[in-house]
Amino acid sequence: MVAHAGSVATRLLADRTGPTGNLSAAMARRNFNPGHDRGRVLGDVAVMLADGGEA
Repeated sequence: MVAHAGSVATRLLADRTGPTGNLSAAMARRNFNPGHDRGRVLGDVAVMLADGGEA
């Protein structure tokens, strides 16, 4: 867990600079409410891949 402590900074950077919100807006569909925010999910996947995640 300690080895992944730097991932928090990357996640906060994505939240503050705007990609998370822009992805959410770009992937929105009318009359559909997903269980998870799509921009947040894609941002989390990007951070996971940048941190060396595989699955």
